[in-house]
Amino acid sequence: MFTELNLPDNPEYIDQLMALGSRSTPTTVLQWPDGREDLIIGFNRQEMERRLGR
Repeated sequence: MFTELNLPDNPEYIDQLMALGSRSTPTTVLQWPDGREDLIIGFNRQEMERRLGR
């Protein structure tokens, strides 16, 4: 599932981003079935593919 949060649309999204420890966009949160979350800050296609096993 993919959810896009546009920061200009809702100031609360900035608070969510900061709570993750990020001050940059894009910030991608990968949520795994076992409850783990992986955070990728910035656009890094290779890291995204590595974590997704592609």
